[in-house]
Amino acid sequence: MTNDRLTGSGELGPGRYYVDTLDVDGETLVVNTTAGNVVIAVKDWVAVRKRGSSGGNITVKGNGRVRLLVEGDTERTVSPTGLGSTSADVFVGKSSRVHIPDQASRRLQILGPKDTHTVVTGPGVTFDGIIYTPAGPTGSGTTYAMQGDIYGAVITGDLTLGQYGSIHFDKALEGESLPLSTEVSRLEYLHVATHRVNVTGQ
Repeated sequence: MTNDRLTGSGELGPGRYYVDTLDVDGETLVVNTTAGNVVIAVKDWVAVRKRGSSGGNITVKGNGRVRLLVEGDTERTVSPTGLGSTSADVFVGKSSRVHIPDQASRRLQILGPKDTHTVVTGPGVTFDGIIYTPAGPTGSGTTYAMQGDIYGAVITGDLTLGQYGSIHFDKALEGESLPLSTEVSRLEYLHVATHRVNVTGQ
């Protein structure tokens, strides 16, 4: 932790943390919940990204839960494939991953306000967990996934899947309790099907 920024490799234990930004830049951050739950409040943005030949990695260890609260006061400018230059509150980029052993997605929740912009783009990117950033009727929130896989659930405003972008719903979440408000519909899950068609010329 440097100047209210959480960066670099290391391990966080149980407790509550408040930082301006969370930047895992080609390194590994282990969030260890073996002895209790972890809450990380982030004022601005979260980035898990590649540096040199190494992708960033956040790994949740233990059977407890992690809540990552992203306020998004200031967004980070990123340039993922297919989007060009854009702003993001939560960014998981090339060769990077947010990992939970056995893809037990309920152990990690990312929560943000109605205007949260999330970008998950590869190649070689995976995200395990719940992205809970409902836009309601007035929010501008978006989630964009391309050349990467999300295992868990996504509740957002505008959801866009680019080339090779996939969301795999974790059916173990069907009884999960999430924050509710009068402006948020009770969305059980989104099922996205892909139908491949082969076209040959005569």
